[in-house]
Amino acid sequence: MKSTFKVLFYVKRNAVRKNDHMPIIARITVDGKISQFSTKLEVNPELWSVKLGRASGLSRESKQINALLDEIKASIHKVYHELQRRDSVATTTTLAKGVPIETVSKMLGHTNIETTQIYARITNSKISQDMKGLSDKFIGSEKLFIEHQNR
Repeated sequence: MKSTFKVLFYVKRNAVRKNDHMPIIARITVDGKISQFSTKLEVNPELWSVKLGRASGLSRESKQINALLDEIKASIHKVYHELQRRDSVATTTTLAKGVPIETVSKMLGHTNIETTQIYARITNSKISQDMKGLSDKFIGSEKLFIEHQNR
């Protein structure tokens, strides 16, 4: 299962300030779940492009706002990818060592197992190990069955 991730900016049109500027809000969407926060930035509504999700034009104000929005977006991406990498490494390592996925989920602080499954990477060696374990269980069951039959 692949995670979806998007960052966009929009102006809060119903919160016009005394200087006629509007606050810029950031929206982060991960797997359809939305989180929003104020960027603490304001923009003249005439400069805002809804289509671009940023200030338009080449004015000094537009350039400054866009530079700050780029910094915010880069920071969000950095944190998201760091969390994704951390969870992926932790999940792969622990699952390869035989730790049940339910335990890994709790260790990482995930509220549901589906989150852990996003980061789970099952390696070929883990598949081979699990198949060998399954084979051993069948062989053990077969021996018990034969012993039971011979009684």
